[in-house]
Amino acid sequence: METITIHNTQRTGRTSQQGAMHRKNKNSHPSNNWTKRYREHLHIYTDGSKGDSSTSAAMCVPETQYHNKWKFEKGDIISIMAAELYAIVKSLEWVALNIELLTKKNFVILTDSLSSLQSLESFTNSNYKRQVNRATRIAEIITENDATITLQWVPSHVGLAGNELADQLAKEGHLLTIETPCPLGTEEVKRLVKNEKIKAWQRQYDAVKEETHIGSVKPTIGHWPWATFKNRTTETAAARLRIGHTILNESMHRFNQADSPLCNRCSTPESIEHYLMTCRRFEQERRKLFLSIRNAGIQNISVKTVLGGDSLSQQEQNHIAAALETYLKASGRLYGMYNN
Repeated sequence: METITIHNTQRTGRTSQQGAMHRKNKNSHPSNNWTKRYREHLHIYTDGSKGDSSTSAAMCVPETQYHNKWKFEKGDIISIMAAELYAIVKSLEWVALNIELLTKKNFVILTDSLSSLQSLESFTNSNYKRQVNRATRIAEIITENDATITLQWVPSHVGLAGNELADQLAKEGHLLTIETPCPLGTEEVKRLVKNEKIKAWQRQYDAVKEETHIGSVKPTIGHWPWATFKNRTTETAAARLRIGHTILNESMHRFNQADSPLCNRCSTPESIEHYLMTCRRFEQERRKLFLSIRNAGIQNISVKTVLGGDSLSQQEQNHIAAALETYLKASGRLYGMYNN
């Protein structure tokens, strides 16, 4: 039994794989023609909205002055398509709950989400099988009451009053304080698992980073903001400076590879900080390093800055990386680090 008619811009006259949904060509109607086309129907409008860290959706039935809006849990994960589907399913639920009280028995849900309609048509290819399955079941209940359901795609922002109202309500949904669970799609589940795994890694890193040199340079896990050095030798030297394993005397002495941890020139521990920031042996090279970094507008220079740990723009980080590469080559330590 066909329960939902779906009109969009795609192929015409085809029955979906579910057997409960089919679609027809919309034939590019002007915005005011939908009212005429569905003058015997009760119009229901839906929309979704995606913010920086929240996702919301809304539905409205102008003829009855009913509307509803939702802000979703895990809004940073929920996609706009999941929000649009949620609003469509809730519209179907509203029809099913109120069908005996409504005088009209023909209903049209108007949405500007073409992808949602395509997902509803193709259960097999949908990433949102839970919502698609629920929509089909509710539609069957509605049609058992001698009613019809049509899903109509409409372009957004073409002056269709109901669609504009749904858009406004969906945006207002971001301000809600109560968050509603929304069924996740396959890709959203993958992102959620990935995010939770990254959080777990960060907690493990936080527990030990104070005991490591790299912890003082890089406070969080993730990709370094630097562009990858084209020279592998430079990349290796920079990596060893970050993790604290170099041929500098302090490091080598820990492994009984040097007689003393002291700098041969300064008679103080030859640490990474000493090598990069104070060693008199490389005073001229360091002056050029610091001058280059300051020319990029960076005045506060530390080991963390030189090794790429500060929160700076990509352009600034690339500038520092180039200056460090020059310093490593000029100091003569670069190839020694690579070979050891």
